[in-house]
This record gives sequence, C-alpha cells and structure tokens, in this order.
Amino acid sequence: MRFRSHHLHCAVFAFASNFAPVVEAAEVPFAVGTNTCLFLDDHYIAEQAGLTRMWHQGKPHPDAVVAETEPWEHWICLWGSCFYDPKYQVYRMYYQSTFYPSGVPGVSFMDYVHYAESKDAIHWVKPKLGLIEFKGSKDNNILFELGGVANAFVDPLAVGTEDRMKMFCLILKPTPITEGHADYICLKSDDGIHWKFHAIPQKPGFARAEEGGYVDGWQVNWNPIKQCYNGNFRNFSTEKVGDVLSVDGKTRTRRRAIGVTWSKNLVKDWSPSVQVLKPDTLDDEQAVRLSKDPNKPDWTEQYCMPFWNYGNHYLGLVTLFSLPDGKDLNGGGDLQFCYSNDGLQWHRQPDRQTAMERSPDEPELFPNFAQFNPPLDMGNEVWIFYSENNGTHGVTPFEKSRGRIRAGVWRKDGFVSLDCARKGSLTTKPLRFEGKDLRVNFQTQPGGSVTVTALDERGRLAKGLPRRALKGGAVSQPLDWDLDPLKGQALRLRFELNKARLWSFRFAP
Repeated sequence: MRFRSHHLHCAVFAFASNFAPVVEAAEVPFAVGTNTCLFLDDHYIAEQAGLTRMWHQGKPHPDAVVAETEPWEHWICLWGSCFYDPKYQVYRMYYQSTFYPSGVPGVSFMDYVHYAESKDAIHWVKPKLGLIEFKGSKDNNILFELGGVANAFVDPLAVGTEDRMKMFCLILKPTPITEGHADYICLKSDDGIHWKFHAIPQKPGFARAEEGGYVDGWQVNWNPIKQCYNGNFRNFSTEKVGDVLSVDGKTRTRRRAIGVTWSKNLVKDWSPSVQVLKPDTLDDEQAVRLSKDPNKPDWTEQYCMPFWNYGNHYLGLVTLFSLPDGKDLNGGGDLQFCYSNDGLQWHRQPDRQTAMERSPDEPELFPNFAQFNPPLDMGNEVWIFYSENNGTHGVTPFEKSRGRIRAGVWRKDGFVSLDCARKGSLTTKPLRFEGKDLRVNFQTQPGGSVTVTALDERGRLAKGLPRRALKGGAVSQPLDWDLDPLKGQALRLRFELNKARLWSFRFAP
C-alpha cells in the first residue's frame, strides 16, 4: 500500500528519562471515554521524538465491486449510501446513474437511484424491484427516477418499525411516495426497499447570509459523541480566487464549498450552517493541469464532503470537481481526506494525496465519490465504498462516461500511523478515560518493540500499572492493566518505539 509521510512537529517539552514530573501544573485532561484515539495530528501528543507521521491510502478491493452491468446503468457513482442493516443482516447500497440526454420533455438529464444488497459486502445482488419502468419493463433495481443523493441510514432515534430507516433524497418528480412533492424529501422504511413519505425537512440557515447553498448536497448521519445528527451541506465560498467564474452563462465569484450543521431533530431545528472548508490555489492546480485554453478560467470546487465520527475524531472525504476552461464535462476530479477533532475546525490531508490508490486494471478511472455513511467495520479492517469514474460530471462526449463502485480497504484504524525506523517516543497529554484496560494497535519489524508506560497527569509513574513491551502486531492488543482503581483520575501514556509503527489506542470496557 503506497503512502506519503508528514513529519511531526518538534517536542513540546522534554521527557525525563527517569520518569520525573515533566509539568509544573496539572493540565485539563482530554475526555476520551472508550473511543479510539488516532494520531491524525498532535491533538493528543504532549511531546515526541524520532517519529514520522504516515498517511495511508486505501487499497482497492479486487472483488468487492458493483459494476455497470445493466442497460439502465450509465455512469454509476456512489452519490449515495452503503451501510450494514443489523435487523436483516444485510449490507445495503443506494447509488446513482445519469443519462444525457433523457428524452423527457423539459428535462435535460435523467438521474436514477438504484439499490443493491450483499451478505458479505463482496458479492452484490441487484434485485428486480418491480417499482420503476425502464423501456417497458420493471424488472430492474431502480428505486426512484428523477432522483438522486440517496442518503439512507438506520435511525437510532426511530420510534417505530416503519420508520426504522430514514432517507434524504432529492426527487424531482411528484409521486404517491412523495405525496405529490418534488423536493428534497425525507423518507422512511423498514425493509430498505419500500419507502414512504416522512417529511419535508427544514433546511438550516447559514452563519453568513452570503453562504447560501445547494439543496441537493445534503449528507446526514448520527453523531454518537454529541448525541445528535451531523449535517453537511454544500454551500458557496464568497471569496474570489483567481478569475471571475462563468457558469451556465451566469458570472459569479463564488464556488462550491463545505458547511456543517447539527440538530437533535432529524427534520428541523438545524443549527446555522458554518463554512469549514473552501477551495484554494492548491485545489486549482489540478484544473490548470487539465486546461487546453489559456484564455479561459480554470478552477476547482469542493463538490461535497460526507463526514462521520471515527472514535474521538471526525473524518471526511471531500470530492474535488475541477473545471478546466470552465467546462463541467471534462474528466477532472479527486477524492481526498480531511479531518477534525471537534467537528468545526477542519484540516486537509497535508500532502493532498488521493484517499484511495487507483485501480491497476483501469488507472484512467479515479476515485471521486464516497459513501455518506461511516466506514464499515470488517474485523481487522475498515472498508469505505467509493466510486471510480472517468469524470466527476462525466466526460465529453457524455456517452463515453464510465463508472463503477468498489471498496477501499484499510487496516483497522489504519488511516494514519506514527513510524519509527530506529528509536522514537511520544507522551500523550492527560487523558480522562473510561474502561478497564488499554488496547493498542501496533506493528513491529523483526527485533522491534513498542513499550507502553502509564503515568499520572504530572508525568510520574502510575501505581499498579506495569510497563508492557509489545512485539509482533495486533489491531487491538490488551495490556492486561486493571484500571478500576484509577477511575476518575487522568493518565498520560508513554509509547517508546523501536523499529515499529503505532496506529491508535483506546481504553476498552
């Protein structure tokens, strides 16, 4: 698996070799509970030496693929959802295809929402739903026509069986299911196939009035830390970067950007959307490279950013939409990681590398959209389904646009690691924890080790917790510590690495 490195900053304070106190006054501890702690940045690190931070690309799964196999599937993309449904013990996927032109009077394109399911997330079935007619037959897996952005998930606050699952979907054709509405609609279902009208969601306001946004880019999921719903809305960056933009014959000086919002209620009371990311000159470089006309403007937009909680953090995958020479259908785009430790302060992956490796069999297809739902827990791995296409809005001519959906695979918690070729160390800031033991995700080379020491919040050895030397590798290695006597106290953790790689840690129940 290819990766790039990002060196950590210099030490915040020196660590005494005899484990003497290293701070004069106690710091306010981080409340980490029993959630995973990653090393995305120095958020939990008080000091370090000899370590290199490595960002890892997802590896394309060779078999977990949903391909364009049916005549009604053209330019399929995961502008939609993928998740596990525990009630029916099945993985569900809602994805989109697009036709240009559609031949429907007054409509310049036709979007379909499709459904697929799997028992193992590898072999996917496209059931004949019998719901939507395509060229005289309903023997297809089309869920909705003139619809898209199918954001489906199991709702933890559902009050009954029939609304166990929710879906936000932009449906442009009034139907009995939408109760005559043609709008961004919230639907409900138990079986994930037969959907009913639930509500027209109230859209949030914006922290700044000029940041109004599109209604078709709405991703919602559950936030287990804040016990509310995360909301992600496409909006506009009002900061002019480069040339004036001309889109659909209209001139503007703003571009798609990313806003976030929260609510305790799924369909109303959303907080004002706060813009957290906007395109910059580094994003624009891709459009410039694709340009063929130096007299026309080139720019890149942040098309969408589904994000989710991962342990004590937020991870997002931002879709970049490049418009060289001001053209939509051009083949430009990318999919890149971003992250946050609080949901409001967001950071880009330092090297702006693509989140997934390109597939070796068709390198002209690039990752562009990712599932709206959190990564799938696959034991010792995590999977994120994404689409590979030859264009974020297709290519010119559109008939040559192609796409497929597949799983990107990482080691459990394997997005970022701290690596040490010889010897290195780090000490965390004080951590307020829950749980009875510590688990460590690590890997050592031959002759290497990871030694873990527990310190009190002032940096002194914690009583009753012996140092542990770990060798080999595990995604969740227990240290067999008895943390019950230390409930309510804060700990620092000291990791000493010798020819080793450290991925994450967590306090386990």
